[in-house]
Amino acid sequence: MLSNHNTINILNTRHYFHCFWPKCHYKTKKTGQLKDHQLIHSLIKQFKCYYINCNASYKLKSDLKHHINSIHLNVRYVCDWSECGKQFTSKQSLLEHKSSVHLNEMRFKCNEENCGKRFSQKVNLIQHKRTVHCDEKPFICHFSDCHKCFKCKSTLNKHLKRHMNIKPHKCNYSDCSKCFVTKHELLKHIERIHNAIQNINKMQFNPPPINTFIYKAFIYKTIQIMALSLHNKTIHFKYTPVKNYNCSWPKCTYKSCTKSVIRHHQLRHSNDKYFKCNYTNCNKVFKWKRSLIQHKNRDHLNVRYVCNWSECRKQFTAKGDLNQHKSAVHLKEKRFKCNEDNCGKCFTTKPQLNVHKLCVHISGKMFACDWCECDKTFKTLSNLNRHKSSVHLNEKRFKCHEEYCGKSFAQKANLIRHKLYVHSNERPVVCHFNDCNKSFIENWELKQHVTKHNI
Repeated sequence: MLSNHNTINILNTRHYFHCFWPKCHYKTKKTGQLKDHQLIHSLIKQFKCYYINCNASYKLKSDLKHHINSIHLNVRYVCDWSECGKQFTSKQSLLEHKSSVHLNEMRFKCNEENCGKRFSQKVNLIQHKRTVHCDEKPFICHFSDCHKCFKCKSTLNKHLKRHMNIKPHKCNYSDCSKCFVTKHELLKHIERIHNAIQNINKMQFNPPPINTFIYKAFIYKTIQIMALSLHNKTIHFKYTPVKNYNCSWPKCTYKSCTKSVIRHHQLRHSNDKYFKCNYTNCNKVFKWKRSLIQHKNRDHLNVRYVCNWSECRKQFTAKGDLNQHKSAVHLKEKRFKCNEDNCGKCFTTKPQLNVHKLCVHISGKMFACDWCECDKTFKTLSNLNRHKSSVHLNEKRFKCHEEYCGKSFAQKANLIRHKLYVHSNERPVVCHFNDCNKSFIENWELKQHVTKHNI
């Protein structure tokens, strides 16, 4: 005989109607809601707009009503809260606005362990669970064998717009016909380009003469307005951006103007790695998404960026490395200048400038090895990681691919030196003292040889 508790559980489970679609866990107590939900999985759009010259069609009747009210009838629901006056195309959006903005209600709580975050809308709670607590990506792109997976349907729709080159958000400024996939990209474009021009026009100043800066601004057309506005602010108006956000990590004095940069910076301190490679038999994880993309391009897809400079043809795994190579080798630009007193040295990349400051101008070694019974300290994080990899972990990641060799080395410099000494006949360093013309592989060999001439 069943107990009362068991009978109640059976009755409760019978009251739910489950979605029959594979890998879909949706359930409801109303058959009407289940029918509306199952239309999401299908491609049938049975509700068509009956207005002339409008071919829009929708899966749900509610979406058709919303389309007619917002597009054809221009129905708007106005917020009657004090001095708000915002307008919405649906009554539901107005109620959600009042609840989240004016009443500040957070009714939907995450029931996962050690979380407890609250949200004003159920959609935000579901999206939070998918992105943070769940690894499922149920929304798949079927556009021409793409097969990318996404956690949210809105992200899939944005991705499909990029496939079909649909850019509905157009810039309304005069002499600007740019269009964008998302509204966020449009707002960012207006803020960076048009607002920067307006701010410059409002300021009263004598324009600087044509110099190398403005010449470079015309060369790099993509960043022309941004670079010019930043130059005018920092050089002619002595404007320095306010850095209100501090890093919360102990003994870290890093500051930034934006919250997103601080979040990105704080990943350096933590050991958390959120971005995992989804290729079979590859378990690598990374802190940053750009590192995952670079890993896929380099190791799995074999993507290479080739230098198109005359007779160069060098290949790189990242586009940034290619641009850096062009700037340093072919254009011989040194844009990053040391601002310390009595120095003024210039470097091709910002990391080189940072290393120079750490090694020359800053006393002390900030990066300590936390391995047991190892008290070594280093000035740069790269030197610390290289020390751990070669000394403590005994990793030899750089392998020689020459035939019948297969030797491995802990550092890339050792691999290059091995190739020059063993597998190559090149001797690039030549002695020009009294037409000696002896050639060597490395500079230290030449210096040792020159001492014999001086004797």
